[in-house]
Amino acid sequence: RLYAGDANGSIYVYQYENSKLSRLAKLIGRGFPCNNMKVLLDKALICGFDNGELQIVDLKTQRAVATISAHCSPVSAICTHPSQPHFVSAGEDTFVNVWAYDEGKVSVKQSVSLQKKMAVGVAFVKDNPKNISVTYYDDPNIYTLAADG
Repeated sequence: RLYAGDANGSIYVYQYENSKLSRLAKLIGRGFPCNNMKVLLDKALICGFDNGELQIVDLKTQRAVATISAHCSPVSAICTHPSQPHFVSAGEDTFVNVWAYDEGKVSVKQSVSLQKKMAVGVAFVKDNPKNISVTYYDDPNIYTLAADG
């Protein structure tokens, strides 16, 4: 499967089979660009938007199951945990948020802000997925945060 977002916030689901690409679904956007997408454990698609929202799409039904006001500025990065139903979002608002997902329900586990730093990249650390690496705009360093839980 291939997932794409556009400048109006619409989300497209495609399937590539027998050398042919076909669109399976389109979720109509609300006028804000979809900047980031990551698949969570082959169950959900986490989408980040320019208005600071996250939308969770159930991959089985191809329907949005949750919309969260996650950041007060554009979502700049998303990363999903390799084995747990958790994901992390970063925003231009300086916040890095760790989320838990359970059957359409989303809860924040942790929220960290490094003042005057615009987060632009996040990743769970491969050798220790309880830690999160964060990069910030105009800063050559990579920071590591210990994720709760």
